[in-house]
Amino acid sequence: MKTKIIDAGTLVGPVGVLLLVLFLAGCTGEKEVTPVPVGVMTEYVDPVLRAHVYHPLGWIPDIEAGRRARFFSGEGVKERFLDPTGSYPDGAAIHVEIRRTRSADSVAKALLDEMTSIGFVLKDHDSVTVDGIRCPRYPYLGNFGGGIMLHGEHIYAATDTALYEITFAGFGTAYEAHRAVFDTSLSGFRFPTPLEPGKDPTLPSQVMAQYNSKTISFSYPDNFNFEKTTDSVVILRGVRQDCSIRLDVFSAQGNSADKVLEQNISKFSRASKGAATVSGLPAPYFTYAPTRQVERRFYFVVKDDKVHRLALDWYRPQRSEYLAAYDTFLKSIVLK
Repeated sequence: MKTKIIDAGTLVGPVGVLLLVLFLAGCTGEKEVTPVPVGVMTEYVDPVLRAHVYHPLGWIPDIEAGRRARFFSGEGVKERFLDPTGSYPDGAAIHVEIRRTRSADSVAKALLDEMTSIGFVLKDHDSVTVDGIRCPRYPYLGNFGGGIMLHGEHIYAATDTALYEITFAGFGTAYEAHRAVFDTSLSGFRFPTPLEPGKDPTLPSQVMAQYNSKTISFSYPDNFNFEKTTDSVVILRGVRQDCSIRLDVFSAQGNSADKVLEQNISKFSRASKGAATVSGLPAPYFTYAPTRQVERRFYFVVKDDKVHRLALDWYRPQRSEYLAAYDTFLKSIVLK
């Protein structure tokens, strides 16, 4: 039997029996909870259904497009949800699962009934607003013994064709500590946005999302999703996997942007040069084609003896559409 991540109807077999035996044992004692600050948030946009899931930047994703999006607060936390009694760290999770159905109420009831049948304790439910719609919220508790407690909540948001199960959960004190993070995530959730009839869904969206960190802020097409975010590397990828935005930061070693460009362009044959401005600073660039279907452009900006290198990739047959979106992105960049 495969082990699944804990959620409504997912604790089965021996783990479910363990919960059924232990859920009455209660807590082993209250612990002091230190709230986790909200920090920088960003959006994941499902490339199939286009639902918007708001989550903390840097949380570890587990994505199945068109079905679910999970985000875990740190390394090993996913494993904790897979194996609650294993030697893994406590942590928090945000999970949105999408079930295609026209009977959302009956599906939600079946999920809740299955939770209680395997030992979860459902607390008094209330309601919350999700993208302007009031939706039922069901807090729950799971006790795995030995002081291992899982706290969480399921929120069921229904449309005409789907049930959205939004889950916030955490082991130990992580659920309560991340309360402000969960509230912010819920406030940013958006149901799918309709596409224009006949429009290619892989093209960059004309709806722009916002990114803001201590070193840079910018707008980007909201159907591009973050793959990596550190102080020195930021990567976003479009619906087409060969179309991306990448920012690298490294030492300029006293060189100007033009000098850095010359050091880099020598590595590429048939590259063409150009000039632009980014965040009010000179941004020389060169363009070349790494493959027959893809073009790439590198911009070089120097600020405080640091090179901000921007790499933009696009699908050559749709060059004008991608460059229009990238132009909006470039004009929005603020280097701090």
